Amino acid sequence: MAVIIREDFENFDSSLYTVVFGSAATINSTAAKRGSNGMYINYPSSGSQGDFIYRPFITTNSIFACRMSIRIEQALPSSSQTFFELQNSTNNKSFFMRMTTTTLDIAFFDLLSSASIQNFTFSTATWYDIDMKVDFSTTTWKADWKVNGTNQTQATRTSANTTAGFIPDRLRFGVGDSVARTKVVKIDDVWMTDNGSSYPMAYPGVFLKPISDITVGDYVPTPSSPSTLYDKLDESSATNLDADYISGTNTTEVKFG
Repeated sequence: MAVIIREDFENFDSSLYTVVFGSAATINSTAAKRGSNGMYINYPSSGSQGDFIYRPFITTNSIFACRMSIRIEQALPSSSQTFFELQNSTNNKSFFMRMTTTTLDIAFFDLLSSASIQNFTFSTATWYDIDMKVDFSTTTWKADWKVNGTNQTQATRTSANTTAGFIPDRLRFGVGDSVARTKVVKIDDVWMTDNGSSYPMAYPGVFLKPISDITVGDYVPTPSSPSTLYDKLDESSATNLDADYISGTNTTEVKFG
């Protein structure tokens, strides 16, 4: 498995990317879902600008696992706008995600003809973690996806082209627009591998779930001292990062797995 991109914007290196369109994006703390920084895209009320950045990659695989976090501060007044694309060298766009006035959509393109658009109704000013498994390995392209860990309806494209020029070789994300409209979009933690078995992807960093106590070490819970420790570390889901902690001196510590 190759990691194609692992961008958390903490130490953003612009030399790895090509800016496709405009100059409305910055990397700053107001766009961070995790860590200190994210990609902040602020459209003006007049003029046409925004930012797409893209990164080419080389792989012989045709199944990809992707993850990103997005927050749309204001709904689009009209139409739709793409914010994530897997592109190819033949017709430029193989797979995309877009925002509309009320939904997040996913779909395939083949010879610039879209198929099987699936969507999720979003709320403004809300963070969403989106996982995708995008499969170009057969003539029926498939995309499985989750929003905040919940399965969504699979998108497909039948009679698709599986020749090399139609398989993605670049990733593009961000928001660019030829239509003036005031809105703010925040993007964080864009990950992608060329191995579908990594879907759904883990959150950035390592998440360990407490499973039992073991009688070695010198830790006791803070602030109280119950009979067991592991079940008091109650954030058993990675979506909650403000976990309890353990410190002090005793004969018990927590085992993670």
